[in-house]
Amino acid sequence: MSSKEPIRTLYVDDDEAARLTFRRTLEPRGFDVTVAHSGFEARSIAAEKPFDLVVSDVRMPGMDGITLSTTLHEMGVDAAFILVSGFPELDFRRGAAARIFATLSKPWNVDSLVETLERAYRFREEQKPPRDDEAPTFLLLLEDADEDAALIEHALGPEGSSAYAVVRAKLARDAIGMVREAVFPVMITTLDLPDAQGINAVQRLHEESPESAIVVISKDNNEALGRSTIATGAQEFVAASDLETINLPQVLRYALERK
Repeated sequence: MSSKEPIRTLYVDDDEAARLTFRRTLEPRGFDVTVAHSGFEARSIAAEKPFDLVVSDVRMPGMDGITLSTTLHEMGVDAAFILVSGFPELDFRRGAAARIFATLSKPWNVDSLVETLERAYRFREEQKPPRDDEAPTFLLLLEDADEDAALIEHALGPEGSSAYAVVRAKLARDAIGMVREAVFPVMITTLDLPDAQGINAVQRLHEESPESAIVVISKDNNEALGRSTIATGAQEFVAASDLETINLPQVLRYALERK
């Protein structure tokens, strides 16, 4: 963890073994974990203590995880919400989905758990009001491959790094959740995501945030594909092979100007 202070995390689960496992797993990794055995206990704790993250099981007696997220949101709890479920494909109500950063399968994979919580924390920190007048523009980067994401961020260079605050998503569904939670004037997406192939990612991002500029970076340098992405809602189409030679910050500026 790069955070100097422990990440204040509230974990809610009616399963005592799960609460114990969560605490033992996360506390050595830089998380300050508080546990609650029910939604009602979590509500009481959150009223007295601030948290960066709230992680909750979905199915609990009395108050389920989705209802808890709504309750804490209405209380003004400023935390990123993550739900844990044995049923990863959950159909949330629109309002609830807008407040939930991610969902995790149960039982969880430790690496996936830690990566998701750290990403949720970074996202929450990046959404805080800027401290100066020269605030960077939030840029949503949708790329599942770490190596390709690093190449794109490298292409931004010093100019882009100072002008844009990059928030990354690896799945289209995670990106949609972020777009519902915050404003991203510009977005970069690839076309070969695990849960969105071809122009599907562009369609989903454009439908969710039609005011955002979208730049597509594709490994397939196909003119017809480029025209299709522009017709679907993107402003720019860039071949991945050109990343080392183009001025990516300039491409982003052009995309923003076209909105």
